[in-house]
Amino acid sequence: MIDKLKWISKNNNGLIYTKDVTQYNIRKEVLSDLVKSGDLVRLKRGVYCFKDEIIDEYYLFQLKAPQLIYSLGTALFFHGYSNRVPNVLSITVKQGYNVHRIDTQKINVRYSSDELFELGLTAIKSPQGMEVRCYDLERTICDIVKERNKMDPQIFSDAINQYFSNKKINSRLLMKYAKAMKIEGEIMKYIEVLR
Repeated sequence: MIDKLKWISKNNNGLIYTKDVTQYNIRKEVLSDLVKSGDLVRLKRGVYCFKDEIIDEYYLFQLKAPQLIYSLGTALFFHGYSNRVPNVLSITVKQGYNVHRIDTQKINVRYSSDELFELGLTAIKSPQGMEVRCYDLERTICDIVKERNKMDPQIFSDAINQYFSNKKINSRLLMKYAKAMKIEGEIMKYIEVLR
C-alpha cells in the first residue's frame, strides 16, 4: 500500500490526491489512517504528501487559495527581475475575496477590480518547477510603477532599469496595460528616460 502511494506521490510532484488514490482501488480511509500515524500530512482537503516530502511552497499556497495571482516582488522574482527570494509573498486577489482563509502573515495582499484582475495573467514555473498563476512581465512592470511607494526602492530600481534596458521589451503590450490601469503618463516617462 505504502509503495503504491509513494509511486503516486512521485508521479504527482510529491503530492497525493484523493481522486488518484481511489482510481488505484485504495480506500480513502487509508489516507486518514496514515495521517493519524504521522506518515502523511494533509495539505488541504483531498491533497496529501509524505511527511518528509519537500513541497513547492508557491504551488502549495496556490492550492490553498486557487484564486490568487502572484504579483509585484514575487512576480519579479519568478521572471528573473529580482534576485531576492521573497520572504513575504505578494499576491493579488479579486475585490471582496476573503483572505482570512489563508495564512496572512506571510503575504502582502492587493485587491483588484474584476476588469483588471486577469489582465496579464499567465502561468509560470516556480523556482521548484511547478506551474503557478502569475502576472506577465509587462503587467508586473505596470504594477510596480503604480505601487512604487510601497516597494523596496532597490528592488524597484533594479527591475525598472533591467526591464527598460532590454531590447526585446513588448512596449505595445506595456502601453495597453498602462492605459487600462490609467498610468500611461508614468510609463511614458520611464520609456522616454530609460530607452
